[in-house]
Amino acid sequence: MKTLSVIDCAVKIASNNCFNRLVDEFERPFHFHIPSMFGVESIKRTKADAHIIFGSYSNVFEKLAWHKELADLMKEELLRGVPVLGICFGHQLMVDAFGGKVGPIKEDMQPLQGTREFKILEDKFGFKKDESYEVFVLHRFEVKEIPEDFIHLGTSNDCKYDALSHKTLPFMSFQGHPEASDFFVNKGIPKNYLTDSKEKRSYENGLSIIRKFIEMVDSL
Repeated sequence: MKTLSVIDCAVKIASNNCFNRLVDEFERPFHFHIPSMFGVESIKRTKADAHIIFGSYSNVFEKLAWHKELADLMKEELLRGVPVLGICFGHQLMVDAFGGKVGPIKEDMQPLQGTREFKILEDKFGFKKDESYEVFVLHRFEVKEIPEDFIHLGTSNDCKYDALSHKTLPFMSFQGHPEASDFFVNKGIPKNYLTDSKEKRSYENGLSIIRKFIEMVDSL
C-alpha cells in the first residue's frame, strides 16, 4: 500500500483535524509535516509515494524561506514522477513555482467563504467533462494566470481557475478545500454562509476528490 505525506502549511493553527479525517476515511499510511515550523527535511526523509499540500494563512507573495524550499522540493518530486495534490495555498504555491501568477481576489481583501460548485472542463485523472463538484472555500487569493504546461481542469462563477492539472506530470490542484473537517468548517466558515444540503454535499464531494487523487497514485 502506497504512503502519502500530508504537508500542512499552517502558520497559526495546525490542520491535524483535516489530517485525521483523511486517515480515518482512507485507512492507509500517511505522514504529517509542518514545514513552516520544522522545514522540509522530514518530508525528504520519509520518501512518500505522493504528497498533499494543505492551505495556509500565509500567501505566496510573502516569499518566505520555507515557501521556496517547499515549492522547490515539490517541483523536484513532480519531475521525478511523484504525484502532488495542491489545496488552496498548495494550489497557488505550485502555480507560482511553475511560473504562473497569483493575486488577491478583491481590493478590500475580504475572503470568499462558504461552499462553491465548480465544473470540470476536461477528462483527466478520473474526472469527467461537465461533472460538477461542491467544495468548502475560504480564500483571499486566487490563480490569475496558469503556467504553459498546466491544464484548466475546473472553473466556477467566482473563481476561473478552481481546478488545475498538468499536461504530463501527476499533478492536480484545487482552490477549494476537499480535505475540510468539521473543525475546519466550524472554526473558519460562518454558519450563515452554509446550508445543510450544501454542507453535506461539500463533505461528500471533497472525499470524492481526494479519492480520485489516491486512485491516480495507486495506478502509477
